[in-house]
Amino acid sequence: MVDAGVRAIYRGAASGETSWIALAQRVFELGGHDPARVRPTTSDRFPQHAPRPGYSVLSHGGSAGVALAPMRDWREAVDEAWPLVRNS
Repeated sequence: MVDAGVRAIYRGAASGETSWIALAQRVFELGGHDPARVRPTTSDRFPQHAPRPGYSVLSHGGSAGVALAPMRDWREAVDEAWPLVRNS
């Protein structure tokens, strides 16, 4: 990006989209637990100081606009990171 003269800030996020529950279910699967044990809840059960949207996903539009290749799917990233997290 520097060599290409890009002068901006970009947020990096894996491809695809997910929810906190889907991420937790994947972690349960990787840990050898039943992902059905992870049950949905709503954000109003966890009061926060700042309002949060009901749905939000980071867009990849900015990085695509400067010809950056998309990052791998979030599941691949979690699967690769799991052994490092499990053994830490």
